Amino acid sequence: MVEKIAGPAAQKGLVEIIASDKKDLVRYRAYEAALEAGKVEAVLPALQAFSDKLSFKKEDVADFLVKDISKLGLPAKPAVLSALASPSALARITAVWALEAPLANPRLSLGTASDATALLKLVNDKASPKGFPAGVTVGSEAKRVAAVLPEKGWLGARRGRKQSWPTIPPERLCGTSTAATCFGRALSACPKHWTGVSTSW
Repeated sequence: MVEKIAGPAAQKGLVEIIASDKKDLVRYRAYEAALEAGKVEAVLPALQAFSDKLSFKKEDVADFLVKDISKLGLPAKPAVLSALASPSALARITAVWALEAPLANPRLSLGTASDATALLKLVNDKASPKGFPAGVTVGSEAKRVAAVLPEKGWLGARRGRKQSWPTIPPERLCGTSTAATCFGRALSACPKHWTGVSTSW
């Protein structure tokens, strides 16, 4: 399988399929393979390869495009933030949804409250991928997601409930000064705090 051959050549070939094939499922499969081959570096070129002349179902964008980004985990965030400024409406709305979507751990998402500022810059963006329901625009979705990000992100506090950090036994500390500091870092940087830790909300 070409996606198992990582590197620029494999990614380039798959992006060309996205841009040229006439079948929806072939394009979506090529997108998935491009992200498997090129990882985070493939996110933006793969999204932008979809022609703006194509018609898209909202559900397909969520199921095929957003979920494949979520599979890449936290390392995909810089690429997603870059996609917010893409000339492609499809890329922009996919990036907006990718910030909200859960990762492998359903309590984590790429977006945090700090990303609301970038999203709110898009509130006047009236563009929408062809085929989307009336009223569903990049701007409307950016405004909606910006409002819910404070409730998500890294173990984000739920509405109306105060967040408290767990007590970590000294022998399990990763070297940071507090559990809160540790939880603000990448998951891979702190397996001791994450593994087996329960929180109260």
